[in-house]
Amino acid sequence: MTPETTVFLLTLGLGLVHLAIGAIARAFEVDLPTLLGSRDDLPPRKNLYGIRGERANHNFKETLPWALGLLILVQVTDNANAISAIGAWTYFGGRAVYLPIYVFGVPIVRSIAFVTSMVGLATIVSQIVSL
Repeated sequence: MTPETTVFLLTLGLGLVHLAIGAIARAFEVDLPTLLGSRDDLPPRKNLYGIRGERANHNFKETLPWALGLLILVQVTDNANAISAIGAWTYFGGRAVYLPIYVFGVPIVRSIAFVTSMVGLATIVSQIVSL
């Protein structure tokens, strides 16, 4: 399995962690019948960690299609190499660190983690468009 494939699969797993954090935080806010129902009348979130987790999840979902697309593209164009692998791991590392930093409200470092993940994607792009 290539490093890019490994990161692809781990990124999907990270998406599940994002979903779990939101669901767990919500479970502390409303009762079980409400969670099992249609959820048409859910009250606004009150748990600060849940609110931050939801925002982190939205941010993650904004970069997810780009990341998965690039991870596939670098491989199908036969441009996967050590540099694209570094880019893939840099993206994943930035996103993995971003989640707890965001949930616990650490300023500045959160932005650094985000930019790090974007640098990882740019690194992958550099290998796809290299001549």
